Amino acid sequence: MYVVYNSGMRKYAPYILFAFLVAVLSYGFYQSSSVSSILSFKLLDSSSSGAQVAAVLRAVPSGNNFTVGDTITVALVVDTKGVSVNAVGGNITYSPDSVEIIDTSKTDSIINYWVQELQFSNASGTASFSGVILSPGFTGSAGNIITLSFKAKRAGKTNIDIADAQVLANDGSGTNILTDVVPGTLVVKDKQTQK
Repeated sequence: MYVVYNSGMRKYAPYILFAFLVAVLSYGFYQSSSVSSILSFKLLDSSSSGAQVAAVLRAVPSGNNFTVGDTITVALVVDTKGVSVNAVGGNITYSPDSVEIIDTSKTDSIINYWVQELQFSNASGTASFSGVILSPGFTGSAGNIITLSFKAKRAGKTNIDIADAQVLANDGSGTNILTDVVPGTLVVKDKQTQK
């Protein structure tokens, strides 16, 4: 049996396609409770390919030992482990009794556009940032995001921590490849005990 395709059938083609899509979606809703699980698909499953993707954010102090009253610079840097990234964001936390932010610098930053300029509060000991890197993104082991200048207020050991952070791959899906954060540790001594 032969089916003759003519101009009469052509006008019904969009309706047939629509009915087919409705049937597929209806079946999907019957099988799954979320729309995203019905409409999503993966082009590449990194777990099945054996590829391990990881990025590290570090808070890197300008030295190891400081004196009360010193200005301490801490650079926030990213190691992309060979993967191109196009967005970075997160929160920085610190003890406001021990240190306070007195200045910030975006000099030599890999960020091209700041979605959220760095905002900080010395009252709560927090800072937050979010930025985008234009295509082709950044790939490297020490990409400078921002530099913070702290004033040492009190003797003791304190950390500059990174929380709620994301490093997004330049893969068209915005995959968060951050797997580790390394805080910066500051050791501050009183002036009379500094040697």
